[in-house]
Amino acid sequence: MAVLIVGAVAVVCLLALAGVTAWSTPRLASGPAVPPPAPTVDLPRVRWNLDTQQATIGEARVTLPFSPYGCAPAPEAKPPQFTSVIRCSALVHRDYNAAGDDWYAEAGFGIPAPDLVGEDVQTTADRMFDALRRAAYAGQTTTVRQRKVVTLPLPRDEAVAVTGEVHYDLPGLPSHADRLVVLALQRGPDRAVVYSVRPDDSSKALVDALNAALDSVRAHG
Repeated sequence: MAVLIVGAVAVVCLLALAGVTAWSTPRLASGPAVPPPAPTVDLPRVRWNLDTQQATIGEARVTLPFSPYGCAPAPEAKPPQFTSVIRCSALVHRDYNAAGDDWYAEAGFGIPAPDLVGEDVQTTADRMFDALRRAAYAGQTTTVRQRKVVTLPLPRDEAVAVTGEVHYDLPGLPSHADRLVVLALQRGPDRAVVYSVRPDDSSKALVDALNAALDSVRAHG
């Protein structure tokens, strides 16, 4: 995939260095007094340990993939998909076209945006699958094949996985499909999503690292 939600981990430092904010001169309001702004609400965030690469939301936890993946230093908000998410990515194809674009695998763990949370965990998983597909392949023609719900060794009302192959054909890109996995978790008031997107020609090292991460998912306890 070109970039899921925003891009590669390598971009994280560049974004931090290029963080420029445009300020305007404050002006006094005219006319009748306006009420003060509503107090800011602190939204839940992913708890993240960069040393162990373990991420936690409520009782749910996962150890995100190690090398060849690299992970962001801290969780971030990424609307419209997540209110808080930690992302890891791995380069699969560098400069695959004349524009110098790269193609990455990505995995992450986050708190889904409220409008993507369904009345049950199955609906949340389906909505997240569609939302991540739209974000990852915006402007591209894709076809989803073998989309299915995967049975997990967890209560059906607490965890559901949706998987599928997203097929595409981009000039110069050796990859022709990505495997998209979305695992939605819920327990009590907490909602969490583990996701991964990897090209069909990913290296064995990448696949092994990703599988180890997916095997580490715990809904609770």
